Amino acid sequence: MIRFNNNEHGPVPFWFWNGDQQEAEITRQLEHAAEGGVKGMAIHARVGNQTEYMSERWFALTRHTCEEALRLGLDIWLYDEEGFPSGTVGERLQKDDPFFQQKFLTFRYLTGGELATVENIVAVFDSASYAQIDISDVSADKEALVFHVTYHARYVDTLQPETVERFMEMTHERYYTELKDYFGKPLRMLITTA
Repeated sequence: MIRFNNNEHGPVPFWFWNGDQQEAEITRQLEHAAEGGVKGMAIHARVGNQTEYMSERWFALTRHTCEEALRLGLDIWLYDEEGFPSGTVGERLQKDDPFFQQKFLTFRYLTGGELATVENIVAVFDSASYAQIDISDVSADKEALVFHVTYHARYVDTLQPETVERFMEMTHERYYTELKDYFGKPLRMLITTA
């Protein structure tokens, strides 16, 4: 194991919170980290996390972590997401409001009969001339080129400024509200890998 003379220049590894975090175990792991010469730890909620992300318990555990880090002279970094994909606040953002769901412009050839099952139609074109036509002009057995919007509920629409604003409100602003006394020391960074 590589050991540093002090933790001033040591690493700050991801610290996956992917179980049932408890204060005693957090303290034990931080003490081992300090003994091993790391500069700090980067808290990252991951699959398997049993503490609701951004809940009061989450913040209580993070406060405990900050107090212990101060005692041990460690830095704490906060990863601003729970797992993958980034920018979803653990998939809460797009569940909170479907507006934030990622959108795709999809096109396919469909008959008039199939058109009845398609939502969010943007435009319909005659498959022979490619002239734009009205949906009512497509008979049950006639084929048309149909453009429509589909949604991907697992991802957020990163092209909308409102998505970023809401993400920042749900994460960075909430971290600041709950933990502002620790910003600067021991909380050194709020990071993302998006």
